[in-house]
This record gives sequence, C-alpha cells and structure tokens, in this order.
Amino acid sequence: MLADNVLSQDQCDKLLELTKHCKEGDGYQRKAPHTYNELFEGLNILDAAKKSQEGEVVPELSQLYVNASRRSRDAIAKEFNLQTPLYFSYTHLVCRTAKDVVERRDLSHPVHSDNCILNEATGECDKVPPAYTWRDYSGEFEGGDFFYAHSTKDLS
Repeated sequence: MLADNVLSQDQCDKLLELTKHCKEGDGYQRKAPHTYNELFEGLNILDAAKKSQEGEVVPELSQLYVNASRRSRDAIAKEFNLQTPLYFSYTHLVCRTAKDVVERRDLSHPVHSDNCILNEATGECDKVPPAYTWRDYSGEFEGGDFFYAHSTKDLS
C-alpha cells in the first residue's frame, strides 16, 4: 500500500539519513535473501534506538522512525477500515540496491507469501511455522513491476 501524506518530504529525507546505518543482511538469515544480484541492507527500530544511545544516531531520527512506523500503521488501519487494533510485530527499514550484472533473468524478489508455506502438491498455503503466520498485511515497494501469480509454476 502506498499512502500519500503519511510523512512530509522533509521527514522522508531525514529517514533516508538512517540508511547510512543499515547493515548488510540485517533482518534476514543470509546476506542475499532473494538474489545475489542485489545488496540487501536493513535497520530495525531497536537497533536504531541502540545507535542513538551509543551516539551514532541523533535521537530525533530514531524517534522519527518510531513515529513513521506508527503513522504507517494508522494509515493501513484507515485504508482497510479495520475495526480492531493493528499491532506491528516488526518494523524494518530496508534498502535494496541492484548490483551491476550484465544479464539478469531472476526475479529480484521471487513470488512468495510471508504468512504461509506453499504446499506445491495441493496449491494451498499452509499457515505453519517458520512462516510469519500472524501477518495479514504487507508493505509497499517503489519501482519494478507488481503482478499476481496463480502458482510458482507460472513463472518459468
């Protein structure tokens, strides 16, 4: 979901300053979670707060990160007309940078679901660990193509 006016341009510019503190592979089990053709770097709210305590990040930036997360949550709740509170389990600032590759044939972010494990035999998506079974909403992206696939077999 892309939501206009959740943050001002100035607030967005300030949040971009936090990307200087993103760490390669942060939030994933490996440095290249989806493709080795991209650099994945991230920073979660707890690490931003710790960096503020250590003097690496000004506290106002960490507080802006927390406030941006809350405002995003409120925008999602409003957009989907949620009647019950929406709680975040994890907030992650992620930077994805394409590496110089002569020819790419991979999907930069392969089709998958975060909240279930696809059962190839039945085509059903089972809500079992290690999937994030509590997730029902996901974030937004900028650039590239967004599409729906009936199964991973449609992607060859």
